Amino acid sequence: MRRLVSLALALASASPSLAHADPDDGVYGLAAELPAQAPHALRISGERTTTWAVPGARIVPTTVTIAAQDNENTRFLVDVRYPHHGDCERALLRLGTRTYATTGWGGDDQSCSANFLLDPAAALDAAALFRTTRQDRHAIGDHVRGIFTTPRPRYHAGETIEVVLTMTSPAGAPTVAWQRGGQNRGPRDDQFDFEITRDGQPVPRIEAYNFGGLSFMDELAPSDHDEARTPLAPWADLSRPGHYEVRCSFSTLFAPAGNDPYAATTRGEVWDRTFTGTVSFDVVP
Repeated sequence: MRRLVSLALALASASPSLAHADPDDGVYGLAAELPAQAPHALRISGERTTTWAVPGARIVPTTVTIAAQDNENTRFLVDVRYPHHGDCERALLRLGTRTYATTGWGGDDQSCSANFLLDPAAALDAAALFRTTRQDRHAIGDHVRGIFTTPRPRYHAGETIEVVLTMTSPAGAPTVAWQRGGQNRGPRDDQFDFEITRDGQPVPRIEAYNFGGLSFMDELAPSDHDEARTPLAPWADLSRPGHYEVRCSFSTLFAPAGNDPYAATTRGEVWDRTFTGTVSFDVVP
């Protein structure tokens, strides 16, 4: 098993649809945001309330990456990188009659980044404008099977009870990488989730929050298996005797082995996957 280290989140390929673009299409700074129409203001597309913005200077990108944010290819993130010209701030993307405001922005020592969230058609238009590829997702890792278990069927009150997910890849399948971590900076690993009953009655859930965390890409070869495990105690009080039924889920993403899911050319080559199952056990005094 080879482990690749990276920091959470991700995305595959289609071709542009536009043969030409309006000369005003492109990325601009956001000079002002207004609640009502005004001279030179553009209406922002996709906002729940009507918002207007005045564009500033044109921004010339150095790189543009367009990649799907979901397996259904209904949402696409446009990541525009451009040189520093002072502070990195909000920006606008003009595509014909539509104007989009950034959903996120930032920068580092070398460049600024402006992100826009687009629907599939607008993403194709943006791909044509910037002469790049719309990266659509395709299924990866569907051959992997997951089974939830507990190490024992019976525990004494106060003992640690773990849930284990075992993922198995069949012979002849391609080697894939899967994401471990990224939601474990907190009291528990929120890649897992559980609904728990005791003697048929729901056990109150302990609410908790995570603040992201370091993630790893673990490789799963054909005819091999891998495990993810967690104690149940951070989700519920299991100290009372009784028969427990637990509905389990574990959310991860898959990528081809050896790919960096955060590299500009392979952000679309990922696939979200949630494993589900049920375990049961008894707690005795």
